[in-house]
Amino acid sequence: MKKINIIKISIITIMAIVLLLSIGKNLNLATNNNLLVKFINNVFGSEENNEKKISEPSTKVENKNADNLVSSRNEEDKNRASYSQNSNNEEKRMFEEISRGWYGTKVITQNDNIVSKYYKFTIHNTTTSKKLGDFNYCDDLGHVDKDGNTVDGYSYFIISATIECLEVDRYFGVLSLGNLYILAYNDTNRKMGQELLTANNDVPMNSKSAMMVKMKKGEKRDFNLVFLVEDKFINDKAVDFYLYINENGSAQGTNDKYKSLVKLDYRNTSSATDTNKDEKHIFNEISKQQYGIKVVTQNDVIETAYNRYTINKISTSKKLGDFNYSDDLGHVDKDGNAIDGYSYFIVNTSLECLDVDEVIGGFYLNTIDILVYKDTIQQTGYEMLSSNNDVPMSNKSAFKVKMKKGEKRDFNLVFLVEDKFINDKSVDFYLDINDRGVSPGSDDENKRIVKLDYVR
Repeated sequence: MKKINIIKISIITIMAIVLLLSIGKNLNLATNNNLLVKFINNVFGSEENNEKKISEPSTKVENKNADNLVSSRNEEDKNRASYSQNSNNEEKRMFEEISRGWYGTKVITQNDNIVSKYYKFTIHNTTTSKKLGDFNYCDDLGHVDKDGNTVDGYSYFIISATIECLEVDRYFGVLSLGNLYILAYNDTNRKMGQELLTANNDVPMNSKSAMMVKMKKGEKRDFNLVFLVEDKFINDKAVDFYLYINENGSAQGTNDKYKSLVKLDYRNTSSATDTNKDEKHIFNEISKQQYGIKVVTQNDVIETAYNRYTINKISTSKKLGDFNYSDDLGHVDKDGNAIDGYSYFIVNTSLECLDVDEVIGGFYLNTIDILVYKDTIQQTGYEMLSSNNDVPMSNKSAFKVKMKKGEKRDFNLVFLVEDKFINDKSVDFYLDINDRGVSPGSDDENKRIVKLDYVR
């Protein structure tokens, strides 16, 4: 019954609308402003109009966003291109300046074609190491110990390269590896130059003649070109390294068209990048654990509010050395030698007084500790045992040191450390410098935690 009534009402409504339209037409009311047409459009066309109202602005917004995105990408591309162009211009300027300072020798990158008259060099990667690798070494040059590991703030700088003989040098007859140099530049300022130390050639390196290599035309051989370089240059991110290729040993300034200065991609190698990222992560984690104290390497600038530290050498010993000791701390015998699975861990350090602490009247060496870490997990820590200060160590006051501003002194900072950590290659040692003796968590901006380059 209800359906029939609805149908009737609908039919009557339609008839009424048709009738009204007819009347409106006869009365000439069908204009653009016809209220009836507007009413009909509003009633029956509302859904269509709403869809149109929604779709049109939406399309405009999408198009606008797309335009903005394209514009943004274009701007990024322009900026990237501009940065690349500026970088290329800057590198070109540096290369030209370095070339002028090096007898006009051409300066190129390691990815360029490195070809001279007789040999072609292909450089694969560059690494650094404290430990003797698969290469010969010469201990009479210094900075390496009896086992061939580096000491005194030096590291092996190793260039892995393939050398191909393009033509046999009829005059010299050999490739002279001993005439290869490594140069360190900060922008265009040369900071150091170092001759090749060794390579994995067939004979031990006991003289430069051992670096003479005979090769036939078309022959290719792989070499580790090894230099001894100071860590302060290796760790300085402002420094670039260049390989000076002078294959037959001709004097500087002569025959320069066959020589090259090759800029190395040391900072961009995956091994260097991964190592830097990993070290940064470890340092951040250790800093969080140690009240936010800044963590640095021993080759960084190590300064507190009053002192500057330079770490010269790290060694271990079972025997009492040139320092005082206290037998009441245990693990030493009556003669001062280490026992019970312990050894002396000795950090030879130079201190420069930057300013005098008027409140304390000096500084306390005994507040410096050694921390032992595996990755980011602390294993243990040790207080300083002794030092080569002026008075015997009978109590902690013996470690109070007075220095004048500008004065420099050398100290052996001595700790008793368990051999199990000294012999564990997965362990790193950190020097916790708190020279004023203030409590943990206070005055932390003037403290430092220093990763030590201890090589086993």
